[in-house]
Amino acid sequence: MGQERDLNAAATAEDRTQLFKVREALLNLHKAVLHVERQRYEQNVGPVANEFEFFRLATSDPSFAWIGPLTTLIVQIDEQVASKEPITAGSVDALYAETRSVIASPTETPFKAEYNQLLQENPDLVMKHSAVMQALPPVDRKQSGNRQ
Repeated sequence: MGQERDLNAAATAEDRTQLFKVREALLNLHKAVLHVERQRYEQNVGPVANEFEFFRLATSDPSFAWIGPLTTLIVQIDEQVASKEPITAGSVDALYAETRSVIASPTETPFKAEYNQLLQENPDLVMKHSAVMQALPPVDRKQSGNRQ
């Protein structure tokens, strides 16, 4: 179908552009998940006083801990992009695979259980999820390079 992809080569400008689109879509999804989870928290516990209190809750309260894999994924992308070493095509593809694994894997995890429940309850999250999936490249790219 297409050219083979050298996973050890530096990521192309197109790769980096697409990765930024995925990152942006993930950030929008993350923000929406936090918003919905804040609403659930406030219904069960009471109002959150301010944004600083919400940040503390989001980073340390067990009610928000399940969101960790999504947060970690965004941090992984940011770290790869900010690295002094050029990002490789293989690293970009690994980030795409991790994105699929976190938000679309059939494997049941604590994150997926909560996330799937929110998707059932919130059409806006479905749209944000769809935006991430649409930002990802097709899975069937041909690859070359070192395989261990």
